[in-house]
Amino acid sequence: MNVRFALIAMIAAPLASIVLAQTYQAPPQPARPPAPPAPTAATPETPAPPAQPAAAATGMPTIPPHSCVAPPYPGKSASDAKIKAFNASYKEYGECIRKYVDNARTLANTAIASGNEAVTEYNKYTEDIKKQLDTDK
Repeated sequence: MNVRFALIAMIAAPLASIVLAQTYQAPPQPARPPAPPAPTAATPETPAPPAQPAAAATGMPTIPPHSCVAPPYPGKSASDAKIKAFNASYKEYGECIRKYVDNARTLANTAIASGNEAVTEYNKYTEDIKKQLDTDK
């Protein structure tokens, strides 16, 4: 009797979940905003401005990509001389990447420190104004 019950449960449980899923009504989706009208012949289409990176839009400087060149892998059947040359180039590549990351990290930390100083200055100014308003009462 237990085996029969297990078989019935194994068959009925998936069927019940399918039936429940079909009867469940999903909540209504919010209405989509209307699509912009298509350009007509009466209005000449103006060329779109070139896309600018987010950093340029906020007035922050952009960080140039690294100029490190990865050495080509010589393959496992390369001669010892080629492998030694690859190892030396690979080491130079790693040092170049580390130097780039260190410079980027220094720039980021400097930017964070400048931002923190600006927040501190703003908070001090706000406190000074509050003190002046309290004394004027």
